[in-house]
Amino acid sequence: MCQTREALVQDVDELQRLDEDVDTLHAEINRARALIEDLQQKRSALQKRIALRKASVSQLRTFPVELLQEIFRHCRPSGRYNRPHPSQAPLLLGQVCRRWRVVAHATSELW
Repeated sequence: MCQTREALVQDVDELQRLDEDVDTLHAEINRARALIEDLQQKRSALQKRIALRKASVSQLRTFPVELLQEIFRHCRPSGRYNRPHPSQAPLLLGQVCRRWRVVAHATSELW
């Protein structure tokens, strides 16, 4: 009977250690998830900065106004009398960026 009692005490002790190990692993998993979330947020912020930098050095931003105007003229809808529509040039061109909007509005041949 003494051996059975010792075996039972050992089993209870082992179960307690295993429960503590599970709790420890659970806490580590939560820390890892928090770290992953933090890293994903940092990555997202960096990707946004990269996109902004790429946009700022885009070749189109350095095109001369005259060249943009010529390109815009070729984007006009065919037909003699066309009503402006947001999904067509020149209104569509003005939605790209502020510079394109200014150039499109200043190009009388588009209107």
